[in-house]
Amino acid sequence: MWAFFWSMRYRRSPQSDLWSVVVLFPGTLLGLVMTVVSAAGGLYLVLVWFLGEPAENAARSHFAGAPMLFGALLVGAGSWWHHQLVLDERSAQRPENRSDPVRVRDHVLSGASLITAMAGATMLLVALFETLSVRVVAGDAGIINRVILALILSVIGGPLWWWSWSRLERRVRESRDGSAEELGSPIRRIYLIGLFGVGALVVIISLIGVITSALEDLIEGTVGRATLDENRFGLALIVTITGVAWCHYTIFRRDRHDLAALLPPPPVVTHQPVGWLVTPLGSPLAAQLPGQLTRLIRTDLTDLTDLTDLAVIDPAEVQARMEACPSDQVLVVQGRDGVDVVPIATSTLRQ
Repeated sequence: MWAFFWSMRYRRSPQSDLWSVVVLFPGTLLGLVMTVVSAAGGLYLVLVWFLGEPAENAARSHFAGAPMLFGALLVGAGSWWHHQLVLDERSAQRPENRSDPVRVRDHVLSGASLITAMAGATMLLVALFETLSVRVVAGDAGIINRVILALILSVIGGPLWWWSWSRLERRVRESRDGSAEELGSPIRRIYLIGLFGVGALVVIISLIGVITSALEDLIEGTVGRATLDENRFGLALIVTITGVAWCHYTIFRRDRHDLAALLPPPPVVTHQPVGWLVTPLGSPLAAQLPGQLTRLIRTDLTDLTDLTDLAVIDPAEVQARMEACPSDQVLVVQGRDGVDVVPIATSTLRQ
């Protein structure tokens, strides 16, 4: 059913918002999650059998879930690979710039692999704190299995994140050569702000919990290995997420600086008030001033019978005096002694 509707009809349909959602989330994201989880689960079964402490002594019982994990690996990898090809095919139709679905795919891949690597690093730190606390003394025999799982997550997520993030950074380096498309992408900004914001929130909550627990033990006089064991998850989250959040915050600040260097400077806006010109009949001053003089009042109520009696006026000087006037409306009056520029209020004009 899926093969018919997707291959015969929907795959070739125009790229709409619904099409992008279907390709990105059920196709790409779900396929990626299935691939990572099934691969990690299969490696965990194998390494625990040979290096760890399996819960079942019989190989048949221990590897009972292996066929399901293998099937999920094939289905997830196939879905991920197929929908990657579909997105690349649509992106090749517009080589001048990348589409937003392709950006979402690349950032989802980077974020998912980063979370996987962070989970592995956090589990390794938890195991380290357990070795320093009373939990190991109590004989927690499953710590080796948790270390194996942490190493698997780190080995899978770390290289995958490095590869995906290197691709994104290569696009950004190309963008810095003259195009602000990648640096100004909302998807990249949401990705960086989301990682920094959520990471900072988790660190603050974990830090509050660790400080509260430590103060309680300090007041009761029981600070020791038990305190470290009780706060091992909070401490591990603080150490892991602080570095990741700070790294993405510095990247966000760098992007803002580089984007500001690429964008053209804003135009300089000068103060240009509207001028009302009062001038004798026949004076050429109205034609010499720019278009801000939207109101022209010519009057013959003047003792100037000869235009030669008018003072010589520099239009540039009048324009400069108008721009220096703090009011949005000015009255320009031409007389025998020159030009007077008088600020007026809007309410005065209405009267």
